Amino acid sequence: MFRLEELNYPDTLKDFIKQIAKVLLSACGKENVVVLLLTGSGGRGELTILETPGGYEILGDLEFIVISTKRLSILRKNILKWIIEDKIRHFPFLSESFHVDFSIVNPEVLKEANTVLMWETLTNSCILYGNLPFDNIQKQHLGERKIRLKDIHNILLYRHYSVFWGIRKCKTHQCRFYSVIRNSLDLLTAILYKNGIFIPSYRKRYDYLKKHSFEILPHWKKEDIENFVSFIGKCTFLKLEPLYESFINDQALYDMLEKYLFFSEMILLDFLKDFFKCNNKIECFNKFLNTRGFFEKGINGFGFLKFFIWNIKNIPVSFLARSFPIELLYALMHIQLCEKANYKSELLQEISGKNITLDEKMIERIYKYYFPYAQHLKINKRN
Repeated sequence: MFRLEELNYPDTLKDFIKQIAKVLLSACGKENVVVLLLTGSGGRGELTILETPGGYEILGDLEFIVISTKRLSILRKNILKWIIEDKIRHFPFLSESFHVDFSIVNPEVLKEANTVLMWETLTNSCILYGNLPFDNIQKQHLGERKIRLKDIHNILLYRHYSVFWGIRKCKTHQCRFYSVIRNSLDLLTAILYKNGIFIPSYRKRYDYLKKHSFEILPHWKKEDIENFVSFIGKCTFLKLEPLYESFINDQALYDMLEKYLFFSEMILLDFLKDFFKCNNKIECFNKFLNTRGFFEKGINGFGFLKFFIWNIKNIPVSFLARSFPIELLYALMHIQLCEKANYKSELLQEISGKNITLDEKMIERIYKYYFPYAQHLKINKRN
């Protein structure tokens, strides 16, 4: 775990983080707050800070989690959102993709360390206030390092959707490029967690991959392994030490997107073979598209934290409980991304003839269904 002074960030950014922390503590009441965390890449010193001709831009987000014994009223939450939105509006490092996420949750979430989200939050965040009060149960969870298999599968789903959303919705080159490289890094995350290797850091994951690539990818060809190591290395470098020239290069974007699609398909196939005990691409992709259950969905798939946020946002459980062919939607997103990159997909022939399309309404529903983590606050960059 880190303290803010340990993170190698500009003073302007640290001051902004302190401002948001102060607002959150004031809204919740310090006496009710067990711990306030800056989590995600921002909480471990791995934000992407891009130097552009117009100044610095932060690509991505700042994610705050408040563990509090007291819930906020709807009025208090709305006031809190307005205050934070005003702080964002005056932040000098704005970008199209920059936003602030915050969740205010019950201490019960500390017992839920069997998801990637909570594991990384509880082991590699920045503590802005308070302390993590691990009791024997929490220590046992963290010691055993038990992450649900389908939660690891869902890394592929979440990141695929994020790339899909970024390519479709981003207006700037740097936003689109960032969406590809950042989400590509979690291909390695999924592989490592699937192998029981828990490293909540982009740089350290890449260091591990360089040393152990042939061990964790035993069924891949030597050339593919070497290309994957090179690809993850480039994504890691550009995430942590971004070069403006790369972020605005169209050809570089589509080269990286093509590599992302190639490797995401290989990793999906590996996971499918293990999950369905299938032997070849055709059999595995058929089972993926026609058999529910590879991805975790519904209330059981999200657990306490996300269910809590649904209640905050008044998302009806009746909608969440519906049967949702998310495996097919994943494949459709994959095909559309392949068309963007002019990449021939192995899934293409398996999905032909399926009577479903991804219209804008469906895309919005997927977003609401699969991304209800936090109050998502974003202010468009000033012109």
